[in-house]
Amino acid sequence: MTTPPGSILLVLVASFIGSFGAVFLKVGAGRLKHGLWHILNVNLALGVAFFLLSSVFFVLGIRHGELSVLYPMVA
Repeated sequence: MTTPPGSILLVLVASFIGSFGAVFLKVGAGRLKHGLWHILNVNLALGVAFFLLSSVFFVLGIRHGELSVLYPMVA
């Protein structure tokens, strides 16, 4: 079984979006040192949203490709 280029592209897009999710989570979590009430902030919500979107792209990508080829691209 070969991995289609579309699957590779979807996994690369997922990795790119996931990297933005990590940045927004870090910025949003930095506000938590001021108290737990700050858990409701835009950066934290964007981080979670980007990670969820990244997961959707990743699952769509691995549906038709080989996991042993696609998963190392995420790292």
